[in-house]
Amino acid sequence: MSEKKKLGKAELTWYVIGGIVLLAGIVFFIFGCIGNYYPGKLSDNFVNSSEFVIWLRGWSKMDLYWWGLIFIGVAALIFVIALSNFAKEGDRDAERAARRKQRQLSFEDEPVEVTVTEKAVEEANAPKAE
Repeated sequence: MSEKKKLGKAELTWYVIGGIVLLAGIVFFIFGCIGNYYPGKLSDNFVNSSEFVIWLRGWSKMDLYWWGLIFIGVAALIFVIALSNFAKEGDRDAERAARRKQRQLSFEDEPVEVTVTEKAVEEANAPKAE
């Protein structure tokens, strides 16, 4: 497969969305690890104190560590679905090109015979050559 396939707009969009979700998951995961294993007093832990203020503590019992793992899992799911979908499209295009090439080769091998079924009409007003 020496030919390179260009990314379509939809494929690139899904990869960018998956990348953003993955990046957010990695950031949450790292901050969650820092918050869980930060040495010192709990009041000096800037990550745990920020979790009480940010949107997570209002409705969720999970900390940033678990939300990071969830986002990484969702990003992996987005990548798997996008890769599977666009790989199928690439396979269909490759099969279509192979069938087209096979048809062209089969037409070139066979001799083509052209027959004319209509008779030529002579014009009455045209002068005849002697």
